[in-house]
Amino acid sequence: VGSLQAPPLSWETEAETLVRLEGDPTSCAWADITLRGDPWGRVHVLNVDSPIDEMDGLALDRAVAAIGLTLLADRDADHLSDHARGALLSDVLHGRYESTEEIFRRAKGLGADLEGKRLIALAVELRDLSDLVTERELSERDRQQIRADALAEMKKAISAADLAGLAALDGDRVLAVVGLGEEDSICQTAANIAERMAAGVARGVEGLR
Repeated sequence: VGSLQAPPLSWETEAETLVRLEGDPTSCAWADITLRGDPWGRVHVLNVDSPIDEMDGLALDRAVAAIGLTLLADRDADHLSDHARGALLSDVLHGRYESTEEIFRRAKGLGADLEGKRLIALAVELRDLSDLVTERELSERDRQQIRADALAEMKKAISAADLAGLAALDGDRVLAVVGLGEEDSICQTAANIAERMAAGVARGVEGLR
């Protein structure tokens, strides 16, 4: 929508969704999608052959609610999966398991088939993160995002090595368990994954190692 002389109008629906309007006659309506206080995006409705009215606003409100509920369900499912991965990796690193079959079974339930492979465990410390947060006066949300980005880089590094594995966060550490084939060098593979991850993190956040 181009610039308009009149300021945007708005109304609140029964669900207290703020629907904003632009144009005379109304040519666009939109509403924000907010997940537990965090802005996620917007839904827009554009005028095709008739001005937008309150019925369109009601439909927009319902769409925002439905999308928000779906996103929250997905986020909660991802959170539960992340927690399960973290618990498994912590158990592996601390030797809290009865057999390798238990590890294979739990890993397979989380989407990684490690059965029949040699396992290596990795723990990569984001050692400069605390200092970086203090120096740049970053918020806790910023810190969480940096951790999430580091986790994503670990997953990319494992995938780039064409290996199966799981990764999760443990505070300022990224933990991973990776399954190797018979021909894979344990030391070289671990070094390659760690270096690739570190390079990705450094590209995303200057000054972080």
